[in-house]
Amino acid sequence: MRAVLFAPLLGLGCSESAIRNLPTDVPTTLAEGLGGISGQICAPDSNTWVAGAEVSIEHDEGVSSDITDGVGAFTLVDVPPGEHEVTAIKGSYSLAFTVTVVADQVTELPVPECIQQGSVKVAVVTGDFDSIEDIIADLGIDHDLIDGKGNGYRSFLTDPDRMAQYDSIFFNCGFGLGGGLPAATADNLAAYVRQGGNVYASDWAYEIVERTWPNKQRFLSESKGYYGVLVGNESVVDATVLDPVLAELIDGDTARIDYAVGGWAVVEQTNAEVLLEGRVTYSPGYYYKGNEVLNRAPLAHRFVDGEGTVIFTTFHNERQRTPDMTTILQDIVLSL
Repeated sequence: MRAVLFAPLLGLGCSESAIRNLPTDVPTTLAEGLGGISGQICAPDSNTWVAGAEVSIEHDEGVSSDITDGVGAFTLVDVPPGEHEVTAIKGSYSLAFTVTVVADQVTELPVPECIQQGSVKVAVVTGDFDSIEDIIADLGIDHDLIDGKGNGYRSFLTDPDRMAQYDSIFFNCGFGLGGGLPAATADNLAAYVRQGGNVYASDWAYEIVERTWPNKQRFLSESKGYYGVLVGNESVVDATVLDPVLAELIDGDTARIDYAVGGWAVVEQTNAEVLLEGRVTYSPGYYYKGNEVLNRAPLAHRFVDGEGTVIFTTFHNERQRTPDMTTILQDIVLSL
């Protein structure tokens, strides 16, 4: 084993200062005669760090890989010297770029490399009380809007071929269901996900997951009908972050979630992967006031069905969103 020499990769026309907050706890040794690469991965907007991306180089000795941390940083070690292609993958998004590895040193890339949208297609069903499309746009991701009122979303969800054109479909809180997801539509959504599509739904769009995947979660008072579920009180919740990637991004295990308006959908229990949980208060019914307590309510959960992924959040993109909420929603978008 040899000590690592860290050397910046110069001559690409960008300042080394573009790399920010690189970790200092990278490996200090390399196998003799081998080298490495260190850098950061950003989102298509060139401004948002991507955590949880798998970065790798395939070479004659095998595969060198790493997972990006909360500032998008990675280090690949024990790579044979020479020119190599680096790949980075997060959800449906990917990136490939070429580096030159020098023996017995880890070369630092002078600027972040940003994942690309490429052929990834995203659809957003609009809603009255949410605008996940703003988060998506801020990340530099192009998307198509589907009218969440009238026949716009109905014709979309009854056309499997049209749905299949998209890698991910996002359902905003307050789109036009209001108490009825036809069984045929639920079947279309289930088939779409099993075949590799991804679905995100928030708050009042809970019927998307409740009707399509009823065995994955139970909503509080769901037997009382659509409005019976909407009982969460106005409150600020210091949620426990259970997902390690989200914890890296917010640099801690607690996230502040602001429920600025009461009447949000409360998840009582889930057998899916819980991303965040917290102590919430709720009322005994949509038209009643009260302060019943649920100590470990799932606030966001995720599950896989076939080849696709489904994520539900009880909160969403509102003007009063906290920095933690913004960071969490950004990562959810990039993870699908």
